[in-house]
Amino acid sequence: MATHHITNEFVDNCPPFNEEDRTALQKILDESIMVAHNAPFDISILEREGLKVPHFIDTLKVCQKLFDEPMYKLQYFRYRFNLQIEARAHDAEGDVLVLEALFNYLMERMRNYDPAVPANEWKNGDSNSDDRIISIMTDISTKPVLIRRITFGKYRGMEFKDLPRDYMRWLSGQSELDEDLKFTLSHYLQVHG
Repeated sequence: MATHHITNEFVDNCPPFNEEDRTALQKILDESIMVAHNAPFDISILEREGLKVPHFIDTLKVCQKLFDEPMYKLQYFRYRFNLQIEARAHDAEGDVLVLEALFNYLMERMRNYDPAVPANEWKNGDSNSDDRIISIMTDISTKPVLIRRITFGKYRGMEFKDLPRDYMRWLSGQSELDEDLKFTLSHYLQVHG
């Protein structure tokens, strides 16, 4: 409620999600690729409604893979990449418009995607087709991503490679770590002992 200003009273008169809605949405999900920023969150909500998401692109993971940024929030990228959108932050329609603009920005940036070259060194041109870019983004979205910087706690903003090893060992023993954090901690603990 504090973030989105949606109260129980606001949704009291809204119709419930019904079987007809579920069937129609499942058909769309089966025939399309869902795009979301932090897709596991959205997928978990859809799964609680009995829906399956067979194909998705997670713009959060794509951004984590491509860019070294201090944060990876959707609204951060709106301003970081100067996405010209007339929308309110943390409003469902506004977030969708920002997500669409970010997706389009990523499509253009990935025309010359080469995993062996840092994103800031890609040349201009059209070497990757739309289908290839979608395939690359889908692949990135379904695998753990090596996180560059820690985004929480007393070491916020520090690169994982520079974190104290005892802190990484402690953190790796905590429950409820997402797959990217587990993967990152495992990587740096193996690389740096």
